[in-house]
Amino acid sequence: YTTLFRSLLGVTLARTQTVEERLAQNDSNHQIAFQAAEAALRAASDAMLAGNYVNGGVTVSLGDAAFSTGGAGLYTLSTEPTMQLAPPQSIASVVAWTNGAAVMTYSGPALASMPPTMPPPVFLIEKLTDSIAPSGMCGAANSHVYRITAHGFGGDASAGATLQQIFYRC
Repeated sequence: YTTLFRSLLGVTLARTQTVEERLAQNDSNHQIAFQAAEAALRAASDAMLAGNYVNGGVTVSLGDAAFSTGGAGLYTLSTEPTMQLAPPQSIASVVAWTNGAAVMTYSGPALASMPPTMPPPVFLIEKLTDSIAPSGMCGAANSHVYRITAHGFGGDASAGATLQQIFYRC
């Protein structure tokens, strides 16, 4: 009986070790995706401050006129096709993040934690309804309000992270 018990104990411990390794790998993949999305969100915020972004080697103006046509990562909430759905949805909830024509690609500094086989993080920017910014940001003037949504890919195809930020431009 002792040999049988030791064999069962050994098999159980080996299985437990395998499960723990998978959990650790999944967590690592999610952290990579989160960091990639965070880098893209930061790059998009910086681009909004600068007023332009280099997307695939092409400088894109981020003025209000760029949002009127939609697509290429720049959308106006009121004209998004998904707003015609019931209930209305943001394009960020239905976009294919791997469709380069629908999003902008992160082109900032290299991300050391990203495996070279994974695509770079991407983002899109939606122009929302203009409103008065929170106290102290723009005085009493109306501000342009944007929602930036960034998506990062993890260490394998099963991991991804999406982050959003509201951006006010006075």
